[in-house]
Amino acid sequence: MPKDSSDHIDRILEQWRRERPDLDTAAMGVLGRLFLARDLADAMLAAPLAERGLQPGWFDVLAALRRSGSPYELNPTDLMHATMLSSGGTTKRLDRLADSGLVERRADPDDRRGTLVRLTRRGKGAIDRAVEAHLVNEERVLRSLAPAERRTLDDLLRKLLEELDRDRPITSIAEPPEPVLLRGRGVVIRPLRVEDVDTVARIQAEPGVARWWGPPDVADLRRQAAGDTEEVAFAILSDGEIVGFIQYAEEDEPDFRHAGIDIFLAEHAQGRGLGTEAIRTLARHLIHERGHHRITIDPTADNARAIRAYEKVGFRPVGILRDYWRSPEGTWRDGLLMDLLASELGPT
Repeated sequence: MPKDSSDHIDRILEQWRRERPDLDTAAMGVLGRLFLARDLADAMLAAPLAERGLQPGWFDVLAALRRSGSPYELNPTDLMHATMLSSGGTTKRLDRLADSGLVERRADPDDRRGTLVRLTRRGKGAIDRAVEAHLVNEERVLRSLAPAERRTLDDLLRKLLEELDRDRPITSIAEPPEPVLLRGRGVVIRPLRVEDVDTVARIQAEPGVARWWGPPDVADLRRQAAGDTEEVAFAILSDGEIVGFIQYAEEDEPDFRHAGIDIFLAEHAQGRGLGTEAIRTLARHLIHERGHHRITIDPTADNARAIRAYEKVGFRPVGILRDYWRSPEGTWRDGLLMDLLASELGPT
């Protein structure tokens, strides 16, 4: 770069040198340009993909499937690792891609609880056309660098990434949890299985459950049992019998990290303290094993029995969620947001 030229980063550094001459801002300059280059490159690469009907994030998923080779399919976990997305982010993108007819899900013949995600013929055609245009645009992004300069930049970035990867924590809050078996007083909570779906659907269809939850969505329950949704779903057992369903979802944005819980019990299991114990058991797991400091739950505002059960665990009302949930009758009903801090978890 000519010595008499300057850019936005230079101006920022000059301001810091003026205000704090004691600081070494060299690293700020390098990383500032790196981040700015990323943002500008992302914008240049995204626009042509959008013109081809690919929403942000779709290209990475379709490309991962395409480069895996025929039959162009992966399980959700392998796909998550290939795209470096969280489980929730992968699920949301797959839902949209499936709705657009670019991918399809099918049962994994080698894993009765698993699913596979496959490119459709339409999806393969879309990614083949998109990757050709994408490579042309990547060349456009780097057009100011000579071949030797590109190789030097590539070597330096590889060196930086190797060092950053060594320093990265072994585990990440975005990694999917391992299957767990949780035990409380009188209840066992285990991961939902495909063979549980019919039983859980019958429970949800009971009038005393459907009143608060609506009718069961069997297809969604099957996806949850396969681990192909953002939520982590469990069956609640008492004396070896499935008596309910409980799930949690995690917000992994570091500044807002927390988990939310949902639960329902069969009519004959209600009023026996099983719901309270199931909630307490899962909350304990989320706090002590998953590292959450705050748990939320949002019953319908007039579900007094559920609210009392949650209060026994330590949940406190936060506020009314107006017209929050549409009931099976088609009317909008208020919800009640409740939360529990780690320090407030009631005794076992």
